[in-house]
Amino acid sequence: MVVKGRHRQEIKRALAAKITNFVIFAVAWVPSAISSSAPPWNAEVQLVFDQALDETTMPDDSFETLIPFLHQWFQTSDERDEHAAAKKLSVEDLLESPPSNRGLLYCIQGRVQEIRAMRSPYQEMEEWFIRLSSGEPLALYVPAGQIEVAAGAHVEVNALFYKILKARAMDGQIRRYPVFLGGRVERRDDAAGNQMNWQRMDVLMLLGFMLLLAMVLVGVMLLARRQLPSERRKVVPMVDGAVDLPDDPAEALHELRSRAGGDQM
Repeated sequence: MVVKGRHRQEIKRALAAKITNFVIFAVAWVPSAISSSAPPWNAEVQLVFDQALDETTMPDDSFETLIPFLHQWFQTSDERDEHAAAKKLSVEDLLESPPSNRGLLYCIQGRVQEIRAMRSPYQEMEEWFIRLSSGEPLALYVPAGQIEVAAGAHVEVNALFYKILKARAMDGQIRRYPVFLGGRVERRDDAAGNQMNWQRMDVLMLLGFMLLLAMVLVGVMLLARRQLPSERRKVVPMVDGAVDLPDDPAEALHELRSRAGGDQM
């Protein structure tokens, strides 16, 4: 019985040691997995994000501090490895609660509206304006040297939400836009672009079908109208009311009276 008890204790100790080693391995592996999918981060960058002020212009006073961080991200990041860590973008949530979303990594997919080169001391950066498939615009700041794309191209980028920009839009209205800081922009003209094209084609096909249906209905109505029997017009013969009477008025009156009497008979 003593031997069996010792044997059980040894088995428990061995299992405990294996579990401990597994936990240590898991704890060591998780940070490395997260760091491989997230951009390089430090206390200085964290402070800039914490002190960001919403509804202010861009670039702000702290933007220059973030340029080395963004260039390091651009040179070392692999966008394909970061997709799992990026959150799905909801502009409505960002506008409602900027502080709770500040510094989070988002996956942005949309169409390029405009790309602007920035002036000194930000000449190493570019300002991109992207419109999402939902129609909402946003501002993106990335290092210069990105892929060459034209306006309307579909792109994808993982970027950090920075703050809310308040500016006057082209229609003269003051609007609020989310501002993102990203590393590497990729072209996405395959799946997402084709999906949007298919959606447009579906709308065009529906409009074409409705137009064709309307033309068919008009043709049927015209054909049915032609096949209806034409209404015959009733021809009423004209009755000549002229009567030959004598030239003398007295005789003419006498003639009329005699004819009237004859008709009554």
